[in-house]
Amino acid sequence: MARELKPCGTPAAYRRHLRYGQDACQACLDAEAARRRPEGNPPRIPAQHGTPSKYASGCRCADCTEAHRVDHDEWRRAVADLPAVFVPHGIGGYNNYGCRCAVCFAAKREANAVYAEFCRTHKPERRERERAR
Repeated sequence: MARELKPCGTPAAYRRHLRYGQDACQACLDAEAARRRPEGNPPRIPAQHGTPSKYASGCRCADCTEAHRVDHDEWRRAVADLPAVFVPHGIGGYNNYGCRCAVCFAAKREANAVYAEFCRTHKPERRERERAR
């Protein structure tokens, strides 16, 4: 005997949409969001313009960019005083924490070499423009 399919607007129907590679309908998306939301917590409020979170969600207006820059500058000042044991060494340590130890320096050097090779092989039109100058 076959089981009865749950109607749209339920978490089970949301999973069925995903299982069959379909885009979930809005009723199923809402049901899944309600299932995942902890009890008593209100739904998320969309990020407002002029905030770092709006910049992180993709907005590049002047207000959001400035808010991100200020926030990032504060973060850089805060991590500048971290002891070396808290810095993740490698490319992240070089780029994000300003660490210049041998491990971080070597990782950045390798990343630069990979990017340079990518540019040489995947951007021939750029090369031709440079030759024409």
